[in-house]
Amino acid sequence: MEREQDGDTEILSPFDPTEIDIMTRSPSVDSLMKRIEYKEIDLNPDFQRKGGIWSKSNKSRLIESLLLNIPLPVFYVASDAEGNWIVVDGLQRLTALNQFIHEQAFALEKLEFLNQFNGQRFGDLPRPMKRRILESEPVFHIIQPGSPKGVIKTIFKRINTSGMPLSAQEIRHALYQGPVTKLLKELAASEAFRKATGGSMKDDRMADRECVLRYLAFSIRGIDAYDKPDLDKFLSDTMEQLNKADEQSFVGYRAGFEQAMERAFRIFGGLGFRRQQRGGSGKSPINKALFETWSVALGDLDNEQAARLIRRKEAVNEAFIKLLELDWDFVSAISNRIWNVTGVKARFSRIHELIARVLEGS
Repeated sequence: MEREQDGDTEILSPFDPTEIDIMTRSPSVDSLMKRIEYKEIDLNPDFQRKGGIWSKSNKSRLIESLLLNIPLPVFYVASDAEGNWIVVDGLQRLTALNQFIHEQAFALEKLEFLNQFNGQRFGDLPRPMKRRILESEPVFHIIQPGSPKGVIKTIFKRINTSGMPLSAQEIRHALYQGPVTKLLKELAASEAFRKATGGSMKDDRMADRECVLRYLAFSIRGIDAYDKPDLDKFLSDTMEQLNKADEQSFVGYRAGFEQAMERAFRIFGGLGFRRQQRGGSGKSPINKALFETWSVALGDLDNEQAARLIRRKEAVNEAFIKLLELDWDFVSAISNRIWNVTGVKARFSRIHELIARVLEGS
């Protein structure tokens, strides 16, 4: 949406550009190494586990660029209130610089022009070459902590230029650091989660933590709280809310999640949260929409209801397969209407109805 004002175009959507607060600085490489040494730049952020995957040849070419006074591509970082930096774009480059200068973990190789320095580590270089590296001043765009989370999230998506851009959950993890990020990591690594998902949820893009978050969001806030077709905002708001919760609440969240996972395992084995097929071989991937729906529904049962449902697990599995075979509205709600409000409510409604029918027949 745009609105004309005083002959100019004022942009109102997706956000007001005047809310973006970015400072541009050119710190020396020497000062960057000190920041890394004092852990004011985190080279092993939990949401980006791809640091250090460059080959020695790529790292060497980066160092050669500095020796040749060739400017490096711009870096983007987000600053927290204490002035510490989260790397948005440039993690590989900073990791390579630290490995060469501070750790002296590799020797230069396959240089294109400065062949005389092949085989040398930082400590082997002549003093003028060391000084040229340390006094280089790459450009940093620093996103200030006062910028609205929604704006920062958009910046993360737009300017991350690595080979594998951050997933939505990785971005949320970067923006909402605190007790909730530790809770998601803990629950995703739990034995109960591993058993319920058959150990098939990979953690390299935080898909496992997003599943946990989706359970927490709908379990704690309720299905009716999802009243706009924006799952990302719903999950982000939940993380912000949980960062303000006390430890006693976290005790309850842990217990509730593990109980839901245990019930899912006892009913479905390691095949839970998947689109089951009658007589099918193998197993389909975990469906996040099914995960949130089944886990919340099972967690809502009292102990007596859960015990009865577990005793009738064959009936539950049969009814679920029929639901997938015959109810196209449900199938749509777990496939192409995942964020749609009516789709969310439809899939929760169908699973609750299925559970009620099985319990009535016991």
